[in-house]
Amino acid sequence: MKKNLRYWLLYLIFVTLITLIFCEGFARLMHLAPLLNSQYSFFIQDPYLPYKPQPFSVVEGRTKLDLFDYHYQYNQYGFRDQEYSLEKKPGVYRILGIGDSFTYGIGANFEDTFLRQLEVKLNNEDYSRQVEIIKAGIPGYFPEPERMLLEHYGVEFKPDFILVGFLANDIMGTHLGIDYMSLDKQGHLKTKEAQTLGRLGSFLYIHSHVARIFLHKYVEYIQDSKYKLKIYDVMDFSAFYAPSWEKIEKEFIKMIDLADSINAKIGFVYIPQDNEWTIKNSYPRKRLAGFCDTNNVFFIDVTIPMGQTAQTTQESLYWQFDGHCTKSGYKVIADTLYNFFQKKEYL
Repeated sequence: MKKNLRYWLLYLIFVTLITLIFCEGFARLMHLAPLLNSQYSFFIQDPYLPYKPQPFSVVEGRTKLDLFDYHYQYNQYGFRDQEYSLEKKPGVYRILGIGDSFTYGIGANFEDTFLRQLEVKLNNEDYSRQVEIIKAGIPGYFPEPERMLLEHYGVEFKPDFILVGFLANDIMGTHLGIDYMSLDKQGHLKTKEAQTLGRLGSFLYIHSHVARIFLHKYVEYIQDSKYKLKIYDVMDFSAFYAPSWEKIEKEFIKMIDLADSINAKIGFVYIPQDNEWTIKNSYPRKRLAGFCDTNNVFFIDVTIPMGQTAQTTQESLYWQFDGHCTKSGYKVIADTLYNFFQKKEYL
């Protein structure tokens, strides 16, 4: 009886292992599992920020959607930028750019990011002053961590002008909160729900395609049940996002005060997401414009130039599925900002 039971137990284990091996092989062969995302790695903890890229590190690879190769190189401050001294040289006009992954330039080589394109264009003009742009965009950031970066690090650069990138998805980031994303011990950004998987869950997610499929769906289900984001309501006024808007504007007021404290000008750049120019009376765009007018600060709207370019070019301005700008899309942002600075007498 015991031998018979042992036989069936071993048989069950054997069949289970063979089934798992077959499923794992099939999942790998058919590419069923979501690809691992190494784009958001090499981050570190910071005394004042929720996280930041590790200074002097390099991250490269290909996106999990197999859309483009990436190469991200960070300077001594953890910015995707060339090296600049903290002290501003005499005669230099310094711009500080803060924002999220669009300001950081996901989807483009460094030379094609909109802040770098703008810097090159401004320095190619016959201005009497050299222009430096501190490129301090960080993926996953929204107004609160951007204000923290400005307060604890940005003002130390003594910028003459502060550019703040803003997208409609910053409203959802604000709703989720600053503790929504955190770092694991390997320096990867994870949501709170993904962190609950623990070491074993993380190991299985990385090394098993079958486990990754189920764990990915599990985390998505928990997030959808917990946060109940009304994504389509972002473009219109929604009571659901009203507290988020209030928090955003409080953070922007703090940014304006910080700019005033160092005698710097500040402007808010509205960057549309793909096809947003087709939406009449986009609420985020209209509300930000009203906020800037009320507080007597600059508002630079990229929506119309992006829409006009989309109608006249065969080139894609955004990466399909990924949503970030291509080189051509970032050029539209850079050109819009260049036209803005040309009309001013700062340079």
